[in-house]
Amino acid sequence: FTKEDMPAAKIRAAYLGFTVRLNYIFTVADIITIQKSTRGFLARRMTEELKCMRDEEMATKIQAIVRGAHARKATEQLRKSREYAALVIQKIYRGFVSYEQYVANL
Repeated sequence: FTKEDMPAAKIRAAYLGFTVRLNYIFTVADIITIQKSTRGFLARRMTEELKCMRDEEMATKIQAIVRGAHARKATEQLRKSREYAALVIQKIYRGFVSYEQYVANL
């Protein structure tokens, strides 16, 4: 470079440095924007998965409660039917014993 070209070279170097730094700043800003969008997308997806899992857990809990109620009802009906069956057997047996005593007393 000649002495006359030195100021132009310094100005050019300063301008190139400025544009490179500016491009770097914009590139970093773009990267941060992409990261922010990606993290937001992943967070929303994770939230949806947790919500679905929570809904499935609630559905499972409701199913367990309903099945338990049905089982208790069926058990109660079975107990009542067994008690009724026992009463019928007792009634028939007592009637038989009474009839046998009646016949024996004739």
